[in-house]
Amino acid sequence: MKRILVIEDDESHLRMLTTVLNKANYEVVSAPNGYSGFELFRENPCDLVISDIFMPEQEGLETITKLKEYYPNTKIIAISGGGIKTNYMPKDILEIAKDLGANKVMAKPLHIPDLLKTVMSLLGE
Repeated sequence: MKRILVIEDDESHLRMLTTVLNKANYEVVSAPNGYSGFELFRENPCDLVISDIFMPEQEGLETITKLKEYYPNTKIIAISGGGIKTNYMPKDILEIAKDLGANKVMAKPLHIPDLLKTVMSLLGE
């Protein structure tokens, strides 16, 4: 069973992603911010990381950068609905995430069939 790390601070998004990915037969581990997500990955690497961008303690852009620096073959999907306290729109911040190494980017709200297709594609299924 493929393992996916979901890094998401919004509890409802995290529950939804966990449920959808579990039903698709993936093992899901989760973290509420990039710092703890990176530590979880370091302790037990996963096949794929899905990371939100705007989170407390360590944001997604820094997390993507660190993952790609230490684990360059890591497959990453960056997700974002934009930042409430910033001037960034989802499209802008997701382009930055792509430039930093995210393999795929998706704007919230997520379209579940597209998410699952992207996950399967990145995992070579």
